Amino acid sequence: MKEIVAEEKESSVNAAPIFEFNQLSTLLLRNLHIKGFFAKKHTLACPSLKMIDVLRCPKLTLYRTLSTSSSNIRDDEFSVSTQQPLFIVEEVIPNLEKLGIDGKDANIILQAQNSSGLFTKMTSLWLYDYKNEDTFPYWFLQNVHGLENLVIESSCFKKIFQDEGQIREKTQAQIKELTLSALPNLEHICEEGFQIDSVLEFLEYLWVAFGKFKYLALSDYPEMKDLWQRKTLSNISMVFDIGDFR
Repeated sequence: MKEIVAEEKESSVNAAPIFEFNQLSTLLLRNLHIKGFFAKKHTLACPSLKMIDVLRCPKLTLYRTLSTSSSNIRDDEFSVSTQQPLFIVEEVIPNLEKLGIDGKDANIILQAQNSSGLFTKMTSLWLYDYKNEDTFPYWFLQNVHGLENLVIESSCFKKIFQDEGQIREKTQAQIKELTLSALPNLEHICEEGFQIDSVLEFLEYLWVAFGKFKYLALSDYPEMKDLWQRKTLSNISMVFDIGDFR
């Protein structure tokens, strides 16, 4: 399957079709080889979309920004090899509450004008497949102010959290759920002595699987309700100050 909607071979309509999904609230695509929604120029409208989670669809171009002019591609050049992106960043991201993206799509989103103002409704963020970055894109924590659920998976980060005492722009996000999975190079969730109280002060749920670190120390998390650890991490030393947990 190359497109979600196939073109009618005998169609004589020249105008760009408009596809409206007014009640669609969730778009979930996983491990597909589709190249686009429709082979030719079109308009895709999903005004009720609240969640986009697209994972491992390598041929699909999901986003473009308003500054990326579609006029650069003439209609007669538009083909399966140059698929139209599904969404315009500035139109779809401000309505989302949940977003799953890889490093490629994240870079496109960050190219949008006033990108820091795009995430006013977002509470959940899943980051996948950052294969070439050692450093976690801390920009998201500084600009997704309402972030409560953070999932980081299948990436090459060595460290997640920065020292809040060393950065100019303080993080407003207050994470309640943190999931770290399939991070083979992970050495530190945060380094010893770092100030990250404002980020994890209200942490209730921590899920950890796969990493190179040998010690996990937790203290002073009064809101913590659950800590889940895979058997594959049985060699990790767990250090708790029980008096600091409810």
